[in-house]
Amino acid sequence: KMIKALHDNGIGVIMDCVFNHTFSLDSPFQKTVPDYYYRKDKDGNYCNGSICGNDTSSESPMFRKFIIDTCLYFATEYKIDGFRFDLMGLMDVTTMNELRKALNKLPRGKEILMYGEPWSGAESNFRYGQIPANKANLKYLMDGISIFCDNTRDAIKGDVFISKLGGFVNGGDSFDKDVALSISAWTKENSDLVAKSPRDIISYISAHDNLTLWDKLKLVKSKGDMDIDFVAMDKELLKENKLAASIYLSCLGRVFFQGGEEFARTKLGDENSYISSPYLNAINWERAKENRELVDYYKGLIAMRKAYGFLYEENEISPKVSYYHDNDGLVSASITRDEKGLFVIFNRNETSKLVNLPKEYRYKVLVKEGKVLSTPLELKEDEILVGGKEAIILDIK
Repeated sequence: KMIKALHDNGIGVIMDCVFNHTFSLDSPFQKTVPDYYYRKDKDGNYCNGSICGNDTSSESPMFRKFIIDTCLYFATEYKIDGFRFDLMGLMDVTTMNELRKALNKLPRGKEILMYGEPWSGAESNFRYGQIPANKANLKYLMDGISIFCDNTRDAIKGDVFISKLGGFVNGGDSFDKDVALSISAWTKENSDLVAKSPRDIISYISAHDNLTLWDKLKLVKSKGDMDIDFVAMDKELLKENKLAASIYLSCLGRVFFQGGEEFARTKLGDENSYISSPYLNAINWERAKENRELVDYYKGLIAMRKAYGFLYEENEISPKVSYYHDNDGLVSASITRDEKGLFVIFNRNETSKLVNLPKEYRYKVLVKEGKVLSTPLELKEDEILVGGKEAIILDIK
């Protein structure tokens, strides 16, 4: 009834699946066939790649069956719209692919999302020659299985584990090329990550884990000093937040953001709030009202993304991405498919930059000066001034 009510109101439901460990070995799995459902290392110790205890063995045939049967049950009985896999790097590739095949056979199966965290907390000893469903093995995962892209996340806002280190929008000076590659959802050749399709990649910059985006921007500015006012708004950080949102909401593939990011959600610097107070974890709707400017900016970017559906629509022919700048703090690229296209410009510098535009296009301004324009503005020149810490997005024909 709950899921139907949500569906009736246009809201999809995704289940968070934590198949990768059990807290205790006093489990029905261990009691059924001791040690069959769990991994051990070469010394006979139970593996702890989850850092939560007792890694399960997705590669064991009967546990693989349990995972697939469970997901199929929730997809058919409860009409779940997707499955998000916690620490997917502790699942094996074969299990993930077999589940995708099984879901695809359902009447609406190809619409059901499958995605996960393509990493683990530590090493785990996979059996039977199976390999982990992690970022390094992305090429072995079927189409329709997506990963959270930490390359994009860290390029935009900086390292999640070192609070004072910034990325493209907040002081990092070596992320221009990674931001450019993020636009294409890492489908261009590079040394670290190559996706087969934009659908493989989920671009994001904040989630339930680690600092909220706003807290990260605050701590980079304070150089890691926690004795700061996290709640207070800051015009400089507001520009950085808008620039960050402009980048990942312009990327090909799928996007994801933490609830409240759109109004500068803060957890007062708490980067692991799973046992923190309900007050800290709750959505502060008053803050949403106070930061209406930022909320409206996100709404505008999402509406633009929907209007230019080629950014994310599943299609055998991916949009073409051509880069024009990817150095000196300036990234620009055209994104085109058929007759539709966008030209994006991201300036991480404090100062304005005059950007020469390719002469083969006609341009209309969609995003400029921290605003998504309600009416696109025709641009008659073949150059445009991009402000410091600003994103400009243009319609091209």
